Amino acid sequence: MSCGAALLASLPPPWPQRLRRIAACAGGAWLVGGAVRDLLAGRPPGDLDVVVRGDVGAVASGLRVQVVKATRFGTATVAWPDGQELDLVQARREWYDAPAALPRVEPADLAADLARRDFTVNALALALHAAEWGELIDPRGGLADLRAGRLRVLHDGSFDDDPTRLYRAARYATRLGLRPTDRTARLIRTAVSAGRIDLLTPDRLRHELQRCLSEPAAGAQLQCLRRWGLLAAVQPGLRAPTAREVAAALRLAALAGVAPWRVLLLLGLPPDGDGAALAARLTPDLTLTAALQQAAAWRRRALPTAPRSALLRWIEGLPAELAVALAVWQPALRRPLAAWWRGGWPSRAELDGHALQALGVPSGPRLGRLLAGLRDARIDRKVRCREEERAWVLARLAAGDDADAC
Repeated sequence: MSCGAALLASLPPPWPQRLRRIAACAGGAWLVGGAVRDLLAGRPPGDLDVVVRGDVGAVASGLRVQVVKATRFGTATVAWPDGQELDLVQARREWYDAPAALPRVEPADLAADLARRDFTVNALALALHAAEWGELIDPRGGLADLRAGRLRVLHDGSFDDDPTRLYRAARYATRLGLRPTDRTARLIRTAVSAGRIDLLTPDRLRHELQRCLSEPAAGAQLQCLRRWGLLAAVQPGLRAPTAREVAAALRLAALAGVAPWRVLLLLGLPPDGDGAALAARLTPDLTLTAALQQAAAWRRRALPTAPRSALLRWIEGLPAELAVALAVWQPALRRPLAAWWRGGWPSRAELDGHALQALGVPSGPRLGRLLAGLRDARIDRKVRCREEERAWVLARLAAGDDADAC
């Protein structure tokens, strides 16, 4: 068995059988790009991309799979009945009418398809048709570069054609331990200094930053983005959080159920940075926009650390990613907020509005104030059970004054 055939056989079932079937339906097919690179590097492959001869819609129809998404670039995401997905790609060549423009494409052969890719380590393919099953196609020396730890761009205009490749290069450098060749490093510097990042739409730029900041080694990834000027290219002054900040952000974001990349982006703002400008640069995401716009003001604000109910009233109306960022910026907040996110504080009292009405509280503003005060008393451990809650309410009713319940 060849090395390539052994790599294909290492894929979890039923992928080897499905790949053979795709090749039979298409009259020829190749596993390409990142999946091949990862298999050769001894890493679990991510998404599977298969280049096929002919129209991907016809291949999908022959496979009797569901087309989840199709694009005008000759690609389709297809799903099997068990929910597993794969990307079918019609072999093509492409060209760009202007820097950062979306490409124009036309059908081509595998050689042209591999030549249009970004780096040599992605210009790799494994044949899937029966006669050549597992044969490695490596026209640009990608395997040698992978083994030597080199990141080599395919052609001089690559970063001009598609500036998102700058962020892709940073991900590969960090994730795979690849070092740009001198030529590739020079082309990266040239593209950054020429302002190629400015040509990306907010949606494309946000997507690339999200992918970078979602890498497992987020701290190392941020430092790479900083060194290459890919943070400052998004907004001058945008920084890489410290290793300690990153560790705290990842831990607290997991407790709060927040995507870590959103917190890391907030932490990258300098103390007096313009979060509103960064929001406009990146995203129409309303929640993230609100967090970025409020970040500078809240970072300078002195937050209460006690009683816990006062802290909660300050925090719970904020975007969750901003609350996590505040806990990173102000270490005194970490323990109480971590306890809240773990469910260590009661989120409500046991007595509800109906119970208070049964105790003689009429419907109206006073009922609302007493419910809010009762919740605060429960959070601050002034009452710990239903009977103590009842006594608390009765004491305020007897006093005829619930002002301190707010």
